[in-house]
Amino acid sequence: MTRSAIGRTAEWTNKVEAADIDVDGDVDLLFANGGEYEHAGRPEASRVFLNHGDATFTEATRQVFGGMVGALEGLLVGRLVPTLREPSWQDSRDTSAVWGLPIASSSDPAFVAPDAIPWLLVEAFVVGDGPTGGTRLVITRYIQRVNTAGGLAPSDGCATPGELKKRALVPYEADYVFYREKRTNRRD
Repeated sequence: MTRSAIGRTAEWTNKVEAADIDVDGDVDLLFANGGEYEHAGRPEASRVFLNHGDATFTEATRQVFGGMVGALEGLLVGRLVPTLREPSWQDSRDTSAVWGLPIASSSDPAFVAPDAIPWLLVEAFVVGDGPTGGTRLVITRYIQRVNTAGGLAPSDGCATPGELKKRALVPYEADYVFYREKRTNRRD
């Protein structure tokens, strides 16, 4: 059944996450690939398959992950609201935090709506424990913004010198997928 639905895969898969990545009501599949159980092993591309709702899937790995390879042990899929200044997130339970630098973006019309901000891949560059010692986000290596809706800058309001410092807060929605590298020691 698997081979007929998604084709042949030959990666070392550490975890499969089921989530509606393209927000069409069908549960899609994300495979956290790379490495082996006892050591980090060879980096591999993780895989994404979009569900058409009729027991068929289309691979969307390149659109979702770009060319990212790694040794991922798991994937965390969820909805968060980022800050307005820089890509950063704070866990609402343990207050651990991660800040990132964008390294790739996509406005591919097959996935990104014309009125939406691009999908984005962010690499974590600073992670921190929460004030109570929380570490949930400390293991974050990459964050991906997908399923964006809205958020584009207004097309007017910046044309004259008097409007140069004018601000506009533009609402948007997005799903954020957090990735961690596979741990080399099972006690980590």
